[in-house]
Amino acid sequence: MNRTNRILSVLLAIQLVLALIVFFPRPAAQVSESGPLLAGFDADSVTRLTITDNQDHTVTLARDDSGGWVLPDYDNYPAKGASVTTLLGQIAGLQADRLIARNESSQARLEVKADAFQRRIVIERGDQTDTLYLGSSSGSNAAHARVNDATEIYLTSGLTAWSVGAQVTSWIDTTYASVTQDDVVAIHLENANGAFDLARGEDNAWTYSGLAEGETVDPIALSNLARQVSTVRMTAPLGRTADPAWGMDAPLATIVLTVREIVTPEPSEAPTATPTAAPTLEGDTSVMSPLLPGETPTGEIPAEILAPSPTPEPETIERTLTLQIGAVLEDGSYVVKSSESDYYVRVAATVAQNFLNVTHDGLLILPEEMTPTPTLEATATPEATATPEATATAVPTATAVPTETLEPTDTAEPTATALPTGTAEPTQVEPSPTAGS
Repeated sequence: MNRTNRILSVLLAIQLVLALIVFFPRPAAQVSESGPLLAGFDADSVTRLTITDNQDHTVTLARDDSGGWVLPDYDNYPAKGASVTTLLGQIAGLQADRLIARNESSQARLEVKADAFQRRIVIERGDQTDTLYLGSSSGSNAAHARVNDATEIYLTSGLTAWSVGAQVTSWIDTTYASVTQDDVVAIHLENANGAFDLARGEDNAWTYSGLAEGETVDPIALSNLARQVSTVRMTAPLGRTADPAWGMDAPLATIVLTVREIVTPEPSEAPTATPTAAPTLEGDTSVMSPLLPGETPTGEIPAEILAPSPTPEPETIERTLTLQIGAVLEDGSYVVKSSESDYYVRVAATVAQNFLNVTHDGLLILPEEMTPTPTLEATATPEATATPEATATAVPTATAVPTETLEPTDTAEPTATALPTGTAEPTQVEPSPTAGS
């Protein structure tokens, strides 16, 4: 190897070492500055969170005056406070004890770069704002993380990007209207196809009042409709104030549910002593004892007070719930408003169409859909054709066919064969002249 080749080999080795240093993260290792990833983080001091994912979805959560969590971009719709509390606890538990890399070139590859991340969480607490980047995972419960403008990238445990949703549905209860299905006793629905009234009978079966003579209701269709109206789920809240474009002045459909619930009142409390006092001994006011309600100074307590209070009887309460379906939005969803909520929400098209597409015929078993009456089953009547087998056994009587041996009576034809008498024709044979000869 000449001098030039040796120099080139040394330069190549140096380049390889530099590439390893620059482009490959350091193995996880303890660092001297180990501790919380967010120094001085106090979950109770957080007032606002803004979460963004790598698909440009963003959701903002804010703490209201009562300490609860709401969605400020949706007219302060209530968020699931327990879920926010869990997230804050996970952030507080992140530790900066496994340094992976400390160069900017690794940020994009580990997906913690300012413009190339899996999750970005902006945390506001008082006058301080921190930005936490969550990147690629390394194991089922570990992810790469970076804070603010720092170049250090750590491998943290306890929080991953996929567990932090950046859409509204991750932070709300998507059940918008719900009643116990068995408590619904009547349904009135109006849409472009007409008005439909359903009622639950004493046998718990649904009936449809719009039947004409000869029509047959489809019990499965009625049960499905009752199930669908008992729970309506949303995809996102819209706000408290109606937009004229939502068409709520002339809704596409209106559903009124009559709900009958059995409620047991709270039992009344037993009588307690009052501060009123009476002398325990006549004329002696030095020792006083409290009186029960209705008790006289002589110590007598009316029997109706001492008697246990009766157990409250269950009460039946009837109420109505109205749902209105408004216009279709640009994304294909529909606006819905419940009489029991202050908020307008959007629901998936499939949910709204369950009610928009109800028709009279859709609640019936149409003649062409009816399976033929058990006359098809009456093909079992051929078994009744087993009776022919019985008649076939009567065929032996048909063996009286020998009686058709009456045909011998036809052998009276031999009488016709009395042709032999006709053979007396030989008598007409003219050989008789030969006798004269």
